[in-house]
Parts: sequence; C-alpha cells; structure tokens
Amino acid sequence: MNSFSYSLIDGDGSNDNSNNRFTISGNSLISSGTFDYETASSHNIYVQVNDGANTYSQAFTLTIINQNDTPTDITLSNTAFLESVASGSVLATITTTDQDTTDTHAFTLANSGNIQDDDNGSFTVSGTTLITQIEFDYETKTSYNIYLKVSDGTSDYYKAFTLNITNVNEAPTEINFIAATGISIEGLVVHLDAANPNSYPGTGNTWFDLSGNENHFNKNTATFVNSGFGYMDYNSDYSHSNTSINTSFEDGYTAIILMKYNTFSGGSFQYNDSPSLSLIHI
Repeated sequence: MNSFSYSLIDGDGSNDNSNNRFTISGNSLISSGTFDYETASSHNIYVQVNDGANTYSQAFTLTIINQNDTPTDITLSNTAFLESVASGSVLATITTTDQDTTDTHAFTLANSGNIQDDDNGSFTVSGTTLITQIEFDYETKTSYNIYLKVSDGTSDYYKAFTLNITNVNEAPTEINFIAATGISIEGLVVHLDAANPNSYPGTGNTWFDLSGNENHFNKNTATFVNSGFGYMDYNSDYSHSNTSINTSFEDGYTAIILMKYNTFSGGSFQYNDSPSLSLIHI
C-alpha cells in the first residue's frame, strides 16, 4: 500500500502566489491567517503529492465566500455647535466605516443604559443627519451626551458622543432704573425726592423723609435762584443759606440738593420749588 505525502511547492509565480497563507499537516490544508473577501476573493496554491517513488503537482484556486462584516465606526462631521443654532437645525452628517461598502446603513439614537445617552431626547436622526430639537443656551448647559447606533441590516455598531456648545456674545435685552423708593445707601440719614408725592406733595413747605429715619425738612422759601439760594431747616436745628448746591452740614453731614430750573433770565437760572435732597453721613 502506497504512502502519500503532500507539500506546497513553487509554481510559476501566479499559480502559487498564496502558498504562504497555508500549511499542510498530513493530508490537511491549514490556513495560516484569516481571510478578507473584500481584499482578495480567491487564493492560488500549488500542491505536490509524493508516493515515495513518483511525484505529481497540481494548481488549485481556493474561493473565499463573502460574509457580512459588522460596521467598525461611526463619525459625526461636527461635534461643536454655536448656542445660537435654532431648534430644528441640521447639526451634522453621520457616516460609518464598513468593509461591505455596498451595504445600506440605518442610523438611530439608542439606549446605552448609562449617562452616555442622557441627552438623546434633545436630538433626532433623519437619514444621515443629526438634528437638534431644542435651542441651546451655553449659560445653562455646555455639553450634551448622545448614543448612536448604525445597523447594516444584519449587524449593529454603537458609539457615544459628547457634543459641545460654543458660547456666543448676546446683546443686552433690557435696561432697568432703580426707583427712588428703593434707594439704599449705607449711612443715609435723610432722603427727599421732589418727584415722589410721598416726599413732597407739591404744596406747602414740608418735605417728608423717605429714608425711614423720620428726618423731615421744612423749606422756608418758594423760589430758588443761582445767587442767594434759599435754605432748608434740618429738623429745625440746622439752617443754611449758601450759594453752593452741595451744602455741608455740621457733624459730617452732606446735603446734595437737585433742582429743576424753570427759566433762564438775565444770567440767572430761576428754579422751581421742588428740589430733591439726600443727606448722607460721611
């Protein structure tokens, strides 16, 4: 009974070009690596058989059968967005890496079971585009976590993304004035306001203090001019008639009197009888 031995031998350079991808053990042909249909769909080997006296050689072409390859990556064209992007805007294009280039791929937002999908609800996927469902506000939230899945119909691949929001300078939207009744100054002793009827009712000589200190004033004249100003009595204790709008009181008090003028005549401003005065201890 003959005994046969098998081996891979050199051929003509084309019929043996895949010999290095195989080995022979006994009567078994063994692969020395993995195959990739997309790289090479067939391999040529040249085999010799020896019965101890004679040899015979034959070329073989081994055909690789294609199988589905799982996608290996997901890519977003953009992961940083201005906070001014409107809701409903397309943010990025989604692509995948797959050896099976003819496969059709479907992209969806998927559950990760952890914080990687915390912000899925703020976005949608339409075909190969990622779309925002909200308006971003950098001052409220600076980043969002989403979890994407790609499916080729047979296999799935998942990947987490962090989307970063870029701050945009926002124009002021409002100007507010603090009402006189809200004045709060440390050391304030008295606050009189001609524009506030609770301070000066518009008639008479009594001005009522808005500071809460009950330091009411009496004004003894009705008209102020830019020379020989009229004066005010502080609780009937201090009275002054000065030509300066900023009037110094005793014991470190300063009175600031603001007055509206009615007319300008003969080089003199004629003031009405509704000045505003604040007295602060300094």
